[in-house]
Amino acid sequence: MKKKKLIAGISLCLEQNSGKLTFPFIQSLVETGTVQYLHPTSTMRLCIITLESGHEVLGVAQVLDPANDIEELGNKVAYDNAIGELWGTIGSIAKAIS
Repeated sequence: MKKKKLIAGISLCLEQNSGKLTFPFIQSLVETGTVQYLHPTSTMRLCIITLESGHEVLGVAQVLDPANDIEELGNKVAYDNAIGELWGTIGSIAKAIS
């Protein structure tokens, strides 16, 4: 999805949903992009979502004690935080084009 296609998709979503973005639309952006998980330190997990348009968002999860780190849980928290960032990014674009 190129940037113009992303903007067209946002416009269509807003048009079809009374000016609101929807979770299925956000999820569709993730499904056509890529999701990458990194574990750069013993207490930090990262999730990078890259959309087809090239837009990237980052979610971070941290634990205080590496002994408490659970990969599946840390990745889920990082993913959820990245989704939150994506909502903000797409919401900003939506505001700018409406």
